[in-house]
Amino acid sequence: MTTKEILYKQNIILYKQDELKKMKRADLVEILAKYSSRPGRMKKDILIDEIIKHQEHLEDLKSKLVIDNAIEKYHRGTVEYRLPTLIINRIIRDLWHDDITFNTNTNQLHLNYRWLLSIALVSKELFKLISSLFTRFIVISDFHTILPATVKQQLKNSVINPLSVLKNISHLTMSMNIFMEITNNRTTTTHCTPVELGLIFRSVRKLRLVSYMDVTLSMHYCIFITEYMPNLESLALDQIKIDNSKVFPMLQQSLPRLTSLNISYVRFDKLSTIDISSNTIRKLKLPLLYYKDWRITGQSIQLETLSLMSMGALQIPMISDQLNEISATINMSTKSTSIKRIIFHHVTNISNYNSTKKIDKATGYAHIKSKHRPLTSICNYLGISMGPTVSYAKKIYEVSNNFDHNKAVESSYPNLNMIYQIVRISNSIFILICYLFKERSRIAREQEQQQQQQQQQQQQQQQQQQQQQQIQQEQEQQQQQQQQQQQQQQQQQIQQEQQQQKTVSQKLGLLLFLFLKLILTLSL
Repeated sequence: MTTKEILYKQNIILYKQDELKKMKRADLVEILAKYSSRPGRMKKDILIDEIIKHQEHLEDLKSKLVIDNAIEKYHRGTVEYRLPTLIINRIIRDLWHDDITFNTNTNQLHLNYRWLLSIALVSKELFKLISSLFTRFIVISDFHTILPATVKQQLKNSVINPLSVLKNISHLTMSMNIFMEITNNRTTTTHCTPVELGLIFRSVRKLRLVSYMDVTLSMHYCIFITEYMPNLESLALDQIKIDNSKVFPMLQQSLPRLTSLNISYVRFDKLSTIDISSNTIRKLKLPLLYYKDWRITGQSIQLETLSLMSMGALQIPMISDQLNEISATINMSTKSTSIKRIIFHHVTNISNYNSTKKIDKATGYAHIKSKHRPLTSICNYLGISMGPTVSYAKKIYEVSNNFDHNKAVESSYPNLNMIYQIVRISNSIFILICYLFKERSRIAREQEQQQQQQQQQQQQQQQQQQQQQQIQQEQEQQQQQQQQQQQQQQQQQIQQEQQQQKTVSQKLGLLLFLFLKLILTLSL
């Protein structure tokens, strides 16, 4: 959302001083409440002055950032460059994407940002381009370095300054004390109006809140997030305490675009039930599961990425009993077709997780990348590179019990580092993968046994049918033989009768001849 859209979306009616004088005090209090200002026991004249002051501030922001913004006034027609402007912008965008998006080492980002931000000084058009690309912003402070109120004022001045590239924050990492200072608005000197809060937070899609103190995420801060960050897609809470079970349901209901939730380092106090079941969450990172009632999965859940922090052997049976809505065991990954990626955390290199002999069963997952995540900025200040290495394993193929088949499939991916089940990894999420695929192999064996039994039954039925067909054929052959024998007997009888008739006729002829001869002899 652009600055112009945010400013003109407020729908605030501007009143003249004569119109305000004709209104009642209750109406003036209601108008002033829209500017998030507390009227208290102000008199009517003071209320009118405060309303006019807020209206003048809004008009001043519109004039400074939109109407009379000198940065926006540049020639947009055809300019005789050696390269067209669109091609120049495309080159800068590609370089920005390569140096920022594909950079897995966060410590290198400030060096890459330096030369990219220097391009903004070339022309107003390139300044506007860099402003649209400069979307990641990290502001972390503690009370030892700089006060949160000072950081709040600097952030406010930077956003409303036309000469600042910080206009479209989509990825925001902020320490919790600064976030509390901005949302509470206790001080009048650094007070942020709703318009200014909208300019800061309205475009945020990924939010990460970090705390170095014992800070609780109350419902007040959740309401602020849902009100000023309606387009939030990813939420990460680092070292923050939660003591209200309604936090996650409220966030998931009020933020329909929220698809990623990272609570790996969240501390839960005084909670016996934690409900994170949502049909919009696709990427879920969970902490150590110390609780007996976790509602994570359901029939409508379509997780694609699952991360569990430092799973141990004691937690696996507990999860097996809790995640029983997909099947009787932890079949979130074994039977769910939606989970395609698993994230596991470790300190050593990924090569320690792969068996050189490859004697264990295949998992079907391959290690695709690793990222080093520094713990705090203090470690960077001290020159110490501390923090876990986050590894990403992606599902490549479905594993079968046939070793040769798995080997043939893996041979078609020669450049991938396939992962095998290693039981000796006791402090990693990879134990969970081993457990999952043991369950998968057990289910596969049962299915194969059922298929074999069905095949045997089918074969027996086929054999019985063949035997019946053979018996029928034999009976038909016997009937045919009997018919042939009967026909032969009939033919023999006919032949015998014919022969008898011939012999009789011959004898009659002979007798007739003798009789005639006798008559002739007597006549002579």
